[in-house]
Amino acid sequence: MHDEYRGKNKSLVQNMKKILIIRNDHIGDLVYSTPIFREIKRAMPDSEITVIASPSNRPIIEKNPHIDRIIELDIAKKSFSSVLSYFKMSMKLRKEKFDYGIDLRGSTMNCWFLLKLAGVKRKISHIEWHPNIRGFLDVALNFNKKAHIFEDNRALLKMGMGIDIKDDWPEVITDEEDKRIVDTVIKDNNLDKFICVCPIAGLPEKQWALENFRHLIDWLYETYPEHKIVLIGTEKDRYTMQMGLAVPGSVILVDFNVRRLPLLFKRASLVIAMDGGPLHEAWLTGAKTLALYPAEVADKFFPLRNCRTFQSDSTQDMLSIELKDVKKAVGEML
Repeated sequence: MHDEYRGKNKSLVQNMKKILIIRNDHIGDLVYSTPIFREIKRAMPDSEITVIASPSNRPIIEKNPHIDRIIELDIAKKSFSSVLSYFKMSMKLRKEKFDYGIDLRGSTMNCWFLLKLAGVKRKISHIEWHPNIRGFLDVALNFNKKAHIFEDNRALLKMGMGIDIKDDWPEVITDEEDKRIVDTVIKDNNLDKFICVCPIAGLPEKQWALENFRHLIDWLYETYPEHKIVLIGTEKDRYTMQMGLAVPGSVILVDFNVRRLPLLFKRASLVIAMDGGPLHEAWLTGAKTLALYPAEVADKFFPLRNCRTFQSDSTQDMLSIELKDVKKAVGEML
């Protein structure tokens, strides 16, 4: 666990509305939540916003001026150590007497430990996935599972805090240092024209077959030789990408800072990715994007601009998305 203050004068904190927002899960989920921080600050400029983020998604908001404080707590796991961490965090939060608390995940652990047990005055979350948490909340919203996440954000602030969202577009805020680092990566790897491919999904049901990716990357290499292929993943994906997917001249980027990824994607000719944080960062910034989704997920997180989307017929696998169709779409987009 880790927390960080953003230079607020502590003598002023007593006069502020203290707001706790919990989004300690995935990269894409936090990206989609960023309008909430901005719109609360617009409506309540004297508020102090504390965000509980996970180690993996924290970089997304580290440069966000609408957030006063970040607390790091990993997503809840089925273990004694995780429960103990949540209990300790609840005792820490309890001392701070938050006026509002919003759990954006709709999590039993978050709502019990970080809202109810933490003594937050007005506790807000959604209950469509876990109806049992209704009793922990003052405002329990039942979102439409097929409604877009932007609609959820609007409903949450309106019903929970009486705030009308004026601008619901997410943002990943970067600075000049981020831009210099991305410029250096592009220069050092001679990335004049390049295609970004994110071939490893976070969950098995979201994974398009690696064999399909291998054929697709080989085809890209042969058909568009003027473009370099940039493979993006985590350190644990490095061997798979090096040994099974890379082509001559490929650039492999592992554990690339997720706040800087949009700056890289905006310079790419095309981004190809499955449902996950990098995909959402790509299309939100206007990068030309090809998206691969399992069934039903696309309803909630459907890309709204500059994106060609394929959705499988099953919630359990991506088998129905055919390689030939993806190739055809790539050809049309390039």
